[in-house]
Amino acid sequence: MRSEERAGIVFLIMLLLWGTLVTEPFHILTRYLYKLMIVIQQSLKLPEIVVPVIIFILFTLGFVGLKMLSGTEFVIYIPLAFALFSVAVYIQRCLSKTQIYSVDAIALTVTVVLLLAFYILKLRKALVWCADFYIYSFPVSVICAALFVPIANFGEVIRKILYITRHNEIDLTGSFDGLFGIPALVWGIFMFILVMLPVVYYFLPGHGGDN
Repeated sequence: MRSEERAGIVFLIMLLLWGTLVTEPFHILTRYLYKLMIVIQQSLKLPEIVVPVIIFILFTLGFVGLKMLSGTEFVIYIPLAFALFSVAVYIQRCLSKTQIYSVDAIALTVTVVLLLAFYILKLRKALVWCADFYIYSFPVSVICAALFVPIANFGEVIRKILYITRHNEIDLTGSFDGLFGIPALVWGIFMFILVMLPVVYYFLPGHGGDN
């Protein structure tokens, strides 16, 4: 299977399952990065609008950088790096708040066990698939927070239909709502278009990497 075909499959799976607990390890990663940025913003006493701007840039450019890295032999270490980061942040949160987050603990434990099994058994193809799931969690997170969350805010019925927003804790458009007289949804559509440009680019033949 070509890498661009695999990327398309992974992207669709992530979109369909983003509102479920199946993708919780990826929710945890993007949520931790978002909360880390909030801590930095509050520590430096920066305007709140800085957080969604930096998160959008970080997730979009991070996706591009990771896709470039996925075409090298380092691709199999991407899942390990993100899993270790998530575990480290989880431990720090538990120690600082003296509270155990059971859902996060279960999701991270299952993830680490599976990854260790893949590494021990030297299942390179499985690790490459895992890397793609982590990589595409960034644009999918942006799409959910920027496009579907503002739509879901139109009413409870719409919110129930758009189950993709069920576990979302990232706010990318709230700080922009009303800026220059432009509603949050329009800002969200703008972000959606920008993040989809590199996503579509890597769907094209010959641009998905070599793995």
